[in-house]
Amino acid sequence: MDFTDIQDLAFLNLVYVKKRGLYFLNIYLQNNFFIENSKIFDNILSKKGI
Repeated sequence: MDFTDIQDLAFLNLVYVKKRGLYFLNIYLQNNFFIENSKIFDNILSKKGI
């Protein structure tokens, strides 16, 4: 699965969420990548005492 597939799925997920009337900007497939990486960044920063 390449990045464009993930973007398309994320867009479809956002449309689905909006149709249900839930206006979270919670694009799971796109944010999941970011969230996993931000956890790693947070760990690195906390170890450095930043």
